[in-house]
Amino acid sequence: GDLLTLLLPDSGHLQERDAYFANKKKYSCHDPALPLYTEQEARQFLEHLQPVAYHEPKALTDELNFEYLHAGHILGSAMIRLNYTHNGGQKILFFPGDLGRSGQPVIKDPETVEGADYLLLESTYGGRTHQQVDVQAYLEELVQQTVREGGSLIILVFAGGRVLHHLKSRLSDRRNTVLFVGFQPQGSLGRLISEGKEEVKSMGSGCP
Repeated sequence: GDLLTLLLPDSGHLQERDAYFANKKKYSCHDPALPLYTEQEARQFLEHLQPVAYHEPKALTDELNFEYLHAGHILGSAMIRLNYTHNGGQKILFFPGDLGRSGQPVIKDPETVEGADYLLLESTYGGRTHQQVDVQAYLEELVQQTVREGGSLIILVFAGGRVLHHLKSRLSDRRNTVLFVGFQPQGSLGRLISEGKEEVKSMGSGCP
């Protein structure tokens, strides 16, 4: 909740700015290009935000309640367990979302799901398993390699608006290393970069 008060209005502001430049430079397929939400709309949304603790059932109706469980993905991530009770019977639906690895520092391990009648998985990660790699050793090697070449290491956790602006200014320098944390969907900017495409398009213009 505390992070959202900073990130969400800023995201709305960046979307408004991106829509302005898209209309000015005519690089959007939409006419006019519009932000998904504005800074003002984000601030209005925050007025309705209600933090909910893990393992604290919350009633939506007399027959339906939900509960958050640790997903181990990022700080604040959660699985959702929906409990539906009707005519003396009960059905449980789990939506795990993105699941993290066990044994990470700071973040709690993902909890084990038991007794679900329905399990709702998203298609992006539903059939994937975590690779067994020494993440610390891999990151250490990337840092050392980038330092030797005199470049910068850009770690992209989420491709927010300000990150994209920063990335565009650094992408053409081959001394720099761009590290993507997480899966890059087919056709996305991250996927094109990670596959070594010689030139990509960002915010209406090409980047070598």
